Amino acid sequence: MLFRSDSAIANLRKRSVITERRYNDTFAIWEGSDVDIDGRFLEATKNVPEDVSLAESLRAHFNHQPIVAKRHSAKTGTLRFFEVAFVDAMDGRLGDEPARIDADGKILFVLASTPAQRAAFESRIKEVELAYNTILAVPPNASSLKELLWRVSCWRWVLANTPQLETDRVARKELAARLADAEQSVVEWLDEWRGTGSGSATWYWQGERVRFSKPRALQEFLSTVMDRQFPDTPIIKNELVNRNNLSSAAAAARRLLLEAMVTSGEKPQLGLVGNPPQLSMYFSVFQETTIHRVENGKYGFFKPTNEAEMGIRAVWEAIYVFLVRSEKEKLTVADLFAELGTPPFGLKRGILPLLVTAVFLSYETEVAIYERGNFIPRLSLPVLERMCRAPETFSVQLCRIGGVRSEVIAGLAEVLAPNRRSDRTIDLLTIVRPLAQFAQGLPEFSQNTSRLSPLARNVRRVLFSAREPAKLIFEFLPEACGCDAFTATEAVDAEKVRSFSEHLQNALSELKRSYKELLNEIESQMINAFALSESNLREELQMRSKAISSYAASLKLKGFLVRAADSKLDYTAWLESVGTQVVGRPPSSWRDHEIATFEVNIMELARSFNNLEALVFERLKDTRAGSDAELIRINLSQMGGSEHSKVVAVRPSEREVLEEATDLRSEEHTS
Repeated sequence: MLFRSDSAIANLRKRSVITERRYNDTFAIWEGSDVDIDGRFLEATKNVPEDVSLAESLRAHFNHQPIVAKRHSAKTGTLRFFEVAFVDAMDGRLGDEPARIDADGKILFVLASTPAQRAAFESRIKEVELAYNTILAVPPNASSLKELLWRVSCWRWVLANTPQLETDRVARKELAARLADAEQSVVEWLDEWRGTGSGSATWYWQGERVRFSKPRALQEFLSTVMDRQFPDTPIIKNELVNRNNLSSAAAAARRLLLEAMVTSGEKPQLGLVGNPPQLSMYFSVFQETTIHRVENGKYGFFKPTNEAEMGIRAVWEAIYVFLVRSEKEKLTVADLFAELGTPPFGLKRGILPLLVTAVFLSYETEVAIYERGNFIPRLSLPVLERMCRAPETFSVQLCRIGGVRSEVIAGLAEVLAPNRRSDRTIDLLTIVRPLAQFAQGLPEFSQNTSRLSPLARNVRRVLFSAREPAKLIFEFLPEACGCDAFTATEAVDAEKVRSFSEHLQNALSELKRSYKELLNEIESQMINAFALSESNLREELQMRSKAISSYAASLKLKGFLVRAADSKLDYTAWLESVGTQVVGRPPSSWRDHEIATFEVNIMELARSFNNLEALVFERLKDTRAGSDAELIRINLSQMGGSEHSKVVAVRPSEREVLEEATDLRSEEHTS
């Protein structure tokens, strides 16, 4: 019976009805192909070298899935995983390559082609210096793996060097099946090495052998390594934000949460309602950790309570210690992120901006924040978004005061922050922030004009050039006000503090008035140019402009009439609108020379305005002239005397006589 089966199979193969698949010892119905797959494989064995590196072959053709430390990840809410990498036992660079950026550890499979290589490596295992989170696995009998990898390389050679495959679907299908089977054999070997049976790998950690007695022992060991590597990882169970790379939806939710932090920190749940994803982030990051809570009847961001879990308390303390170190010199936010992202914390990049911002807001009167060296008066969403994208461009510095400097701050607080809450501590930044906001809020004119006293100009220069709050308040501003700097050790001098405060207040008041005085000058020149009453100038000019606007032909005059007749703007905006039309730039951005430009231009516009106004008035008044009469304004000026003008109506029949008289007068002047 067996003879008859062999005979039938041989007959079917001869007739090309079936084909033998030697790689898995089976037969399959042959659809027909012009490509000899077995022949091409035989050709590959002649061209593919057998002495290739096992590690290089695995890295080139196989992307091994990472292994998750499940217990640790479930306990902390922070996903931890080990990258799987391969290296040859005789490779002197063992352990030189760090784990990829997102991996929390590395499992390094050491591949020995012969038992002798394996024995040589294990004899020097204690000499190998590896990172704490790197685990070694030495598989047995790697020579069989070498054969499997070589077969994979051969089939890949056939795929790359058989152009007939492009037009032969049957051959492509057959080759894909054989390549997939070869690759699966390698994967099965790798999976077996990860086991705990007699054929599994030998495991080492920190130079010592680790033995696993049950199938799940490896998983438990990986979590134990992570527990020891990151003992201060806070428990934050939110998969949306507690990760390195956020989805677009999670990034948008974090953005809204950051915005709520800087705008609604005094509200329950930061003012978030409903069930948006940012609210779930709030519960996990701020409510469960006790960071956002009520203190003294008010909501805010505070140090976690003693009842909060240990990890979040350790993170908060680490951030504050970092700020204390910054008191001597500014430190970058990127450095802070790096510290929190490494052991013993291991915070993920998605969560870092939220926790760091909470600490900044908690100590907002003591922590100065800089972007590219420039002081940031107040945190805002755009600032935080830039900090998330480029933390290396941001730096922080803790600013604390004592002694006479406390008296200086108290004196300045009466000037710069008179409406502060009585329960808020007066700190250096309580004063610096209003000063910075005041300077940034000055119109461009006030930032550049020289029409100021030397005191105001000195104070303005210091406000825009100083980079450090402490030096600004205690050194640069006192010197700009004609006072000596306040050192940290000198005795309190109440008169010196009072004098400095008064001089600074006078300078700030002058800077604040400078733009208002510019608008007053615009108003005064308009009164003179158009002969307007001071008490009713806008109404008068609006009424006169509306009466003649439809007769204006000049674009320049017509534009002025439209601005002057506008009744929708408030008074200040109306003056600014007129000034913009006359000079071509808003008064807020004028330079000093443009004040003279306004004076010249407004006088020219006033002459055109008055001429047109007289013509229109005569046309409306002199009804006897008839509709065919032409109105002409005649100006007579006598050197050293006054100027006279009159509007006359000239009928067509009278024009010839007028022209003759004009010509005769011209001849008298030239003779």
